[in-house]
Amino acid sequence: MFKALLESAGTFIKIVDALATIIDVATFNVSEAGLSVKAMDPSHVAMVNLELPPKAFTEFKCDKSIPIRINLTDLNRFMKRGSAGDSLELSLDQKSNKLKLRFKRPKSTRTFSLGLLSEDEEEEIPSPKLDFNAKFSLRTNDLHRAIKDAQIVGDYINFTISDDTLTLDASGDSGDVTIEVEELTELSIKGKQSSIYSLEYLADIIKASSVSENVSVEFSTEMPVKFEFPIIEQEAEGKITYLLAPRVEEEEEDYEEIGEEETEFEESIDEEK
Repeated sequence: MFKALLESAGTFIKIVDALATIIDVATFNVSEAGLSVKAMDPSHVAMVNLELPPKAFTEFKCDKSIPIRINLTDLNRFMKRGSAGDSLELSLDQKSNKLKLRFKRPKSTRTFSLGLLSEDEEEEIPSPKLDFNAKFSLRTNDLHRAIKDAQIVGDYINFTISDDTLTLDASGDSGDVTIEVEELTELSIKGKQSSIYSLEYLADIIKASSVSENVSVEFSTEMPVKFEFPIIEQEAEGKITYLLAPRVEEEEEDYEEIGEEETEFEESIDEEK
């Protein structure tokens, strides 16, 4: 049996939207420990991990561990029919093999049923253990603005941190953009660090800023970058965590000559082992 109730559907609507920008299909693992999702994007460049404890819900009942594999594009379309003014009930109908979404408000109840996918072809998701040389927190609005600024001129952005300043810069045929962010908290740095990442992926990742005012960032030179967005709901803290593989330049290439083929996430992890 699985049933979860949220007094307001607003946060969960934003969570599903943030997940759906990166991954097409995911398994929602529900158990006594809460609800979690761990998945990689189809190109294996980015990984996302969602954790919501039982106390993040108004009511949460689950008597055993249950994998609920769903098409996130379909789920996102259903979720967008709700609003922050609705309460949301999630439940599993094991007879019909469907996830039920029930949006309620005074004098109105709407129920959607989403068919589950087969678990036969689910890939194993790695659990990389990475040590980063730079860690800090900043306001999600500052990161969102910087990524939007960089997209005006380029496809990639260079993260550089030195002392207490984060510098984000991008280049393209039309010009250059440089953003310096000095309002960093929880700062820990081991020397200057610099790495390049895809703006296309970052633009999707930053959609999680809608669920959190601050984001924790960790990275090292030519290593993946980790973003952790805390989710405060019902006075309990969950989180969405992303890992994004770096764009590693060849020695003979400069920034503007980088090819279009993405560095795969697993390869970047293997290089660090």
